[in-house]
Amino acid sequence: MKKGIILGIWDGHDSGAAILDGADILFAVNEERLTRRKLEIAFPTQSILLCLKETGLSPSQIKEIAISTWDFSKTLTRVFPHLKEEYYLIRRRKKPPGIFTNIKKIAKYRLTEIGPSSLYEKITRKVVNKELFKLGFSNYNLHLFNHHFCHATSCAFASQLDKALVITLDGIGDGLSGSISLFEEGKIKPISYISGKDSLGVFFEHVTNLLNMRELEDEGKVMALANYAYPVDDSKNPLINFFDVNGVNLKARYSSIAMYYQMKKILWLYPPEQFANMAQRALEVFVTKLVENGIKKTATSNIAMAGGVFSNIKVNMLIKDMENIDKWFVFPHMGDGGLALGAAFALAHKLYNISSFDIKDLM
Repeated sequence: MKKGIILGIWDGHDSGAAILDGADILFAVNEERLTRRKLEIAFPTQSILLCLKETGLSPSQIKEIAISTWDFSKTLTRVFPHLKEEYYLIRRRKKPPGIFTNIKKIAKYRLTEIGPSSLYEKITRKVVNKELFKLGFSNYNLHLFNHHFCHATSCAFASQLDKALVITLDGIGDGLSGSISLFEEGKIKPISYISGKDSLGVFFEHVTNLLNMRELEDEGKVMALANYAYPVDDSKNPLINFFDVNGVNLKARYSSIAMYYQMKKILWLYPPEQFANMAQRALEVFVTKLVENGIKKTATSNIAMAGGVFSNIKVNMLIKDMENIDKWFVFPHMGDGGLALGAAFALAHKLYNISSFDIKDLM
């Protein structure tokens, strides 16, 4: 048995697996590469098997396994995987919506806001263990880590920075949509959390959906579409008022469902490209203000970022060019597809106090 071997897995949106040996990343892959279904949502069976094959390891040699996220919604879809499969097919336009689609949409946003609990953790362990047993794993320790902590470890530990502001922003995970932390002396020190009810990721997801594009996938197209409109002054942009940024805290003015219907009313008044432009600009204002406040609070000029919101290249460019930013790092797989590595990093830090990983080759 090899000491220091860790298997990280993620079984949600863009599932995948990764294997570490101490501070060395031996192999990592996402399930979509193997099933050929973009942003695969199934348990990463093929990813795990490929990790074992490429590293020459057997299941019996792996005694430490890490996974993230055990909120109500994630636990529910682990127990009833057909629920996430149906959503996946409708979201990717592989299946027509049914008569209850709108009701399910409302339920989705309500249920994803329910955070983790000891009961959900117990159920998650049972379901994940069952899948791992099928692959030949036994006598291992299964460690669970918070969704946004895994995003934070992914960017902080891979950044090669000694000290940095760490910001994670996405749709939602474990009841949160973001976190603000300070990475210093090899440790991530939380400063504030952003509730899933105040999600910038959901904000931009709504924009994507209203423009008849696929949420969780086509947000980059919305960003690009924004370039084809004349800019609207911030004072005349109705989407600028959807969030309040107070220090390192973010608060939405509407619930996730009410936000959708408010946006729908605004979209009716503008052409699609103008709506995209206003949404893109609003996102830039919210995120850069949050970053600026975070830099001031932590007295550091370095920043590390992860979470799906940071797949928005225009936002990232604005942050990179801010006067008070010195060194800047975005984890390469910033979305949920990077959570397998993030969970593995978190466990390596917990067991061996490792807080630096060098991503040498992305190909």
